[in-house]
Parts: sequence; structure tokens; C-alpha cells
Amino acid sequence: MIRSANLSWYIYGASSSEQRKLFAPKAIMERMIADSIAAGSRYLDQGGVSPTLEAGHHLAGLTKFKTNTGCDIIQTTGEWDLALNKPLAWAFDKYMTWRAKK
Repeated sequence: MIRSANLSWYIYGASSSEQRKLFAPKAIMERMIADSIAAGSRYLDQGGVSPTLEAGHHLAGLTKFKTNTGCDIIQTTGEWDLALNKPLAWAFDKYMTWRAKK
């Protein structure tokens, strides 16, 4: 989690399907919420969700998880990457394109 003024951003919870019943991501999220409140944050941005609320979408589980923690879904303009190292960004983009074809 990253905090700035009265805003907090969830960065990464590192969950997997392995031992899902332990609910480790929920424990991490509860701690982030508690820490955000204690630090005076007014908002905790949990990041992306599925672009639709349809249960068949491949990110539906992520959306359900986040809304089950009490979140409101708010549509914003999104985010963009700013390449600070253009040759490295170009190479990374080429690699990701190549990897997607495998």
C-alpha cells in the first residue's frame, strides 16, 4: 500500500488459487483498511475491477472480492504509462508481444 495525504492505494496482495480457503488476501485487505484509517486516509483505491458486473467475466471474482470488502465501484478515466527509458520500454513491449504469441 502507498499513502499520500488522505489517499491510500492498494498495490499488490500476491494471492493465488493455492490454499484459497485460508483467505490471506482478505486479511491483508483488512489490515490495509485499518492502517489507512489510522493514518487519516479518506479513500483507499483498490485498483482495477472487471469492466462489467457480469458474473461470466474472467475478472468477476476479483470484482466480487473487492465489493465484499465494502468497496464502491467508481469509474475513472484510467491510467497510463510514462516511459522514462524509451529503449527499455520499446524492448519490453516487443517482449510482451512475443510472449503473448507463445
